[in-house]
Amino acid sequence: MPSVINPDEYCVSNEEMKEREKCEEREMMRCLDGARINCREFAENKCVAAFPDAKVVVGEDNVVEMIDRVCFRPRTKIKVEKDRV
Repeated sequence: MPSVINPDEYCVSNEEMKEREKCEEREMMRCLDGARINCREFAENKCVAAFPDAKVVVGEDNVVEMIDRVCFRPRTKIKVEKDRV
């Protein structure tokens, strides 16, 4: 004889759903913070030693985009053009 499933056992209250959403948000922020730390450590370990005097000039509007590309997007080959003086 098959057992009867009570659908009320699997229902979640609105309050519980809100709490779950808050928990997911906190976990996502922890994950992003960890990624930022790893990105910074990578830059310090690999880039600072190789380019101790390098400077990057970025307009104020482009700072967030630059950080996003460097730290969070998949690695792709980037064509680097040298300044022509």
